[in-house]
Amino acid sequence: AVVSTQSTGYNGLTRPDYSPATWVIAPVYTLAFLLEGLGAWFVWYSNGIRHSYPHILVYACQYAVTLAWFPTFFGYEFTMAGIVVSIGSWTLTLLTLLAFSRCSWLSSVLLLFPVSWKTYCLVWGMDIMISNPGR
Repeated sequence: AVVSTQSTGYNGLTRPDYSPATWVIAPVYTLAFLLEGLGAWFVWYSNGIRHSYPHILVYACQYAVTLAWFPTFFGYEFTMAGIVVSIGSWTLTLLTLLAFSRCSWLSSVLLLFPVSWKTYCLVWGMDIMISNPGR
C-alpha cells in the first residue's frame, strides 16, 4: 500500500526550511531500500544462508519497521507514533549496518546512505512535531 505524502494535514503543518519536497521522499526511500537489499544480498552471497541468517534477520526486522514508518509518519500526521517508529527504524538500520560489517565491508558501506537519510528524517520529523504542538 502506498501512503501519499499529501495527507490532509501535512500541507497545513509548519515545516522547517530544510524540509524535502514531497516528490523527493519516495525516490530517496526507494534508493535506500535498493541499497539495503543489495547489501543483504552481498552478506548472503559472501557467507551463505546458514552463516548469514542472524544478520539477514536483523535486516528483515529493520525493513519491516521502516515500511511502518510511512503510514505512521504521514498517515497519523507527525504524531509521537511516527517519531517512535522513526527511532526504531534508525536504530535497526544502524544495527543492520553493524551486523553487515561483520560479513562484508561493501554491505556496510551501502548502508551509510540509508542511515544518513533516516537520521535526516528523524530530525526533520522531530522538528515538525516541535513546531506544531498539539497535533
